[in-house]
Amino acid sequence: KREKERKKERKKEVPCTTAKKKERRRETKMLPPQLDTKIFLVSCSAAGRAVWLYLQECGALYALEKLNPEEILNKIEEISPKRTVGIMLPVLHESGTYVYGCISILKYLADKFQRFYPADRGERARVDMYFEWHSQHLHPATALVLELTTPSSPGLFRNYISEADEGNSGDVTEKRTTDLELVGNAIKEYNTQLGVLEKVYLANSDYVCGNSLTIADVYAATELSFFRLTAANAKLEENFPKIHAWLERVINNLKSWNAVHEEYDEWIPNAEKQQKSLRQEQKNIKKHGKDAMGGARPPDVCHRVLYHRPIHEVYAMWLDENQMAEMTGKPCTIEPKQSGEFSYYDGQFTGRSLYLMENLKLVQSWSHVDWPQNSYSTVKIALSKVSETKTELSLEQSDIPKGFLKKVDEAWHSQFWIPTNGVLLRDIMYTLFFDAATPHMVYELLLDSARIAKYTGKKCELNRGVGAQFSLLGGEVTGTILELVTDAKIAQDWRERDWLEGHTSKLIILLRRVPLGTELSFSQTNVPVEKYSKVVDNWEKYFWKKIRNEVKNNYEALSSAGL
Repeated sequence: KREKERKKERKKEVPCTTAKKKERRRETKMLPPQLDTKIFLVSCSAAGRAVWLYLQECGALYALEKLNPEEILNKIEEISPKRTVGIMLPVLHESGTYVYGCISILKYLADKFQRFYPADRGERARVDMYFEWHSQHLHPATALVLELTTPSSPGLFRNYISEADEGNSGDVTEKRTTDLELVGNAIKEYNTQLGVLEKVYLANSDYVCGNSLTIADVYAATELSFFRLTAANAKLEENFPKIHAWLERVINNLKSWNAVHEEYDEWIPNAEKQQKSLRQEQKNIKKHGKDAMGGARPPDVCHRVLYHRPIHEVYAMWLDENQMAEMTGKPCTIEPKQSGEFSYYDGQFTGRSLYLMENLKLVQSWSHVDWPQNSYSTVKIALSKVSETKTELSLEQSDIPKGFLKKVDEAWHSQFWIPTNGVLLRDIMYTLFFDAATPHMVYELLLDSARIAKYTGKKCELNRGVGAQFSLLGGEVTGTILELVTDAKIAQDWRERDWLEGHTSKLIILLRRVPLGTELSFSQTNVPVEKYSKVVDNWEKYFWKKIRNEVKNNYEALSSAGL
């Protein structure tokens, strides 16, 4: 009774009407929740969508800040006040802790919510190993294709942003007028990585790391959703049926997929239009010689030539009529001054020097006796010092009349480079895959003199160590070892017997372990153009074909022994 009386007295002291109660409840509802987790991300990026999607699937409470790619650099201080150089997107901020990058955030959140991350250590290791492959292969391959073919901003396709990107935000169309061969190679590499996903990770399972959905599938699916922009759209179901089925399976099992991808789905059609516009610009450049931005067309002929002479001698040679006449065997007349006229091969090539920079550059207007009347071409010759006794000449020639391009290209080599003892250079670059081989195995097959002599059938003398000399194929090839990194890198100075005296090329071989084998990146620079086919054929005939056989025999021997 006394307690009831006290309550009545308190009500009299603090009167509270029904209207006041309703107002108090309304004010309480309007107070924002105190969220401890905050995410900074670009909503159209694969990494940003993966983190956002995972949080939605877990029903987490979080504050989300969507970043405009063009404004990221202006907000680095706010996003990551504790950074050193740049930031890895997306960024999670929780209780004073900063977590950077999609993979790190997904693991952090998976430990917190215990979803889509196996409890078994072995299964968890499979997820971690997939992330390693994804970050080193699939993501870079995807980003390269998209950056070459689609106008973008920092943070949209690449996850790492630094102050070095300042000034590169926005529509970087200028960068997209790219060599079509470069785009083709990037798409080829992307399809190679899709093949690994198809044949390795999805070979015998419903998901990339087994038969259960994991955070690896979440990130892989958002990355693969870019296939509409990577020339794989029409071929995905046909060429990669397992990926196609897996992607549909993942989307159907993630209830928040459509909500998270609303902005992305709106952005995609615009990106496709931009791709189409850029492809048209590239076609116009190829057809008409000028791009939509008004830039100059690319040169019709580009040559790199190495002279085993000092730079001042090479420059003087081009302006010395007696020297040119002696080398070409035909009368030449040259006025060695700006605006001076010249004639090579007894009037076959004529023109005028437009600009001369001693020992560095010549710009000339050229014409040929067979060209239509009043047809002129611009020739730019730039000289660079390689060493005291070597000079590299770079030639660009534009505005060659239609129908004469091949003749002009061949004339430079036969009528100028060969007579003047210049070596027209070409580089060899490609990537090989050795199935069921380790980097150590391939490394040894390239440096073990006894094994090289056995599989090539030619005498071999090869000593390991920087500065060591070597001789391969019975003395046909000689050179010096420049650098060795065990099981990873071989760099050599390379020379073949029938090359111009003193001329060498640089060879670099890089090895790395990839799923199911070893990837070998090969580059050989400064190969004489007339020897190019022979060098390429010899590598295939005496080395790559033989090494594949050695690897196959070794694999079969281990398999028969139960190893």
